[in-house]
Amino acid sequence: MVCLNHPDVNAVAKCAACGKPLCAECVMIFDNQKYCSEACHLKGLASQLRAENVIGKKKSTDRKSGAKKFFTFVIIIIIAAGAAYFYSKNKKAIDQRASAGIETIKVRAGQAVEDGKKAVPTNSKYKQHRENLVNEK
Repeated sequence: MVCLNHPDVNAVAKCAACGKPLCAECVMIFDNQKYCSEACHLKGLASQLRAENVIGKKKSTDRKSGAKKFFTFVIIIIIAAGAAYFYSKNKKAIDQRASAGIETIKVRAGQAVEDGKKAVPTNSKYKQHRENLVNEK
């Protein structure tokens, strides 16, 4: 690799901002970094500031996200504890209501089955036709 400004000289470094190959004569050192010009040094500083800003915002966002998760977890635990306490104080009434609800569902399901059987006539031509198709096989 040769220097971009001196094609007859081997490059010894690359610009930290733009990556151009540089010889020892062309290298400019700022803040322990090698650059091709002061303009690239300023671009490098601006890029570094933007990167630090993004990293700072990410850390802030991560802290906020962690706090939200923690408070959500605490709220869920409080609600679960409240529900357990309520159930322990009202267990008999809750169990009775649940049993009554299950019985109601069973009765209504039975009624729905009976209503369905009544809705389909036993002597319809459609039913006879379908039964004949099944019996032919």
